[in-house]
Amino acid sequence: MTVIPRIGSSNHLRKYGLAVFAGICILTLGGGGFLTDSRFNRNLMAQKFAAGEPISSAGNPTARNSKEQQGTAGNNKEQQGTERNNKEQQGTARNSNEQQRTARNNKEQQGTARNNKEQQGTAGNNKEQQGTTRNSEEQRGKARNSREQQGTMRNSKEQEGTIRNNKEQQGTERNSKEEMIERSRKKSSTVLVHYVRFYETDPATPNSNSSYLQLCYLECLGVLSVMVHIKDVQIHIHSNFPRYIPYDSCRNLTGNWSAIQMVDRARITQVGGKSVQFIHHSADMAKLEVLYEYGGIVMDFDVYVLKGEKRLQTLFARYECVISQEFPTMMNAGFSACRRGSTWPLDLLQAYRTDFRPQDWLYNSGTVPFRQYSENAKYRRSVFVDQTIANNPNGKAKYLMQARNNVIDWKAKLGYHSFIDDCAFDRTAANATKSSFGYLLRYILAKSLKPEFSSQLDAAKESGILLP
Repeated sequence: MTVIPRIGSSNHLRKYGLAVFAGICILTLGGGGFLTDSRFNRNLMAQKFAAGEPISSAGNPTARNSKEQQGTAGNNKEQQGTERNNKEQQGTARNSNEQQRTARNNKEQQGTARNNKEQQGTAGNNKEQQGTTRNSEEQRGKARNSREQQGTMRNSKEQEGTIRNNKEQQGTERNSKEEMIERSRKKSSTVLVHYVRFYETDPATPNSNSSYLQLCYLECLGVLSVMVHIKDVQIHIHSNFPRYIPYDSCRNLTGNWSAIQMVDRARITQVGGKSVQFIHHSADMAKLEVLYEYGGIVMDFDVYVLKGEKRLQTLFARYECVISQEFPTMMNAGFSACRRGSTWPLDLLQAYRTDFRPQDWLYNSGTVPFRQYSENAKYRRSVFVDQTIANNPNGKAKYLMQARNNVIDWKAKLGYHSFIDDCAFDRTAANATKSSFGYLLRYILAKSLKPEFSSQLDAAKESGILLP
């Protein structure tokens, strides 16, 4: 840009004014006529020139245009810069938005992750809850099992208690039996006499015929014969219904009925896998059990004792058991006597278990004992066989005692098995019967009433006067 120096005098103004003016005109004309058509610009420059102010190329239209163009270019650049800045700002904003979006996405992802974690936590909690529930169920199951186990243990304890009570009861019964045995053995002369009385049904029920279930008159006389001829005696009646007293019908007879004790004993209904149909077979097995457990004498109610404890003590001093024979090859279960713990009744019980014949009435009670005695040398030495009690070694003798006006030396017998179970036979019949059997019954009655009267009976027998 050309700068015209300031002129300090009028000479200089006049000297140089024309030249400058001409130059300006040339420049103006050569510059495209911008200032020619612009009065404003000429006047402005003239004023500046007259005032001595420096005239710059800014006043030159071309220069001004160039500058304007440059300014426009600058503006353009500025605008471009602005646009660029705007774009950058937009990019920045976009980046910011993207960053925000990214941040949002990150937050969302974090939220999602958090949600996932929360869901996982929830799932974990659910699993924990399920596990807790499962544990609770397991605990409840364990508690239930524990309660069941406790219940089982309680039941087991109750069962053990029941078993213990049963054992204690059995022990009590055993002790009671042993006490009875011990009491009876305190005196060496005490004799135990056992009867067995089984019933099909409870005789104490209202439908039972109690009068029939009571002992008959002849059976009462059989028990009375024991009281009369064995001074130191203890009588046991073993029954499956021991609370029922069967000898109330005998109390009108003079005798020590307080010497009788009822003993509980279960009736055997199965042996060797077979059913025991007849109550008499159950009674025969019970007799053997009693002999082994207690010792003493087992009798049927239709057996009458005629010899006392001295005769029995003499036999027991030499033999382990005393049994009776009914037929040549058959024993009789109506009268047996053994020491306590003898093996004889034990072996017979074993024969019931291995060879029981329920339809054969006398096989196990008659044939087997005879075979056991005959085939075993031990028993031939330790067992005494009496052939007078059952009174039928030849099949006829047992009826001789009942024959009218027959005289039999019955007082020499240890006992007499009558085989008579007629409940219609009463005291009137006993007094009216004209036979050795009638004489025996009257002898028992008279001796129970007046013991000293037995000597008179003996005198009557010796004189042959057997009937009243």
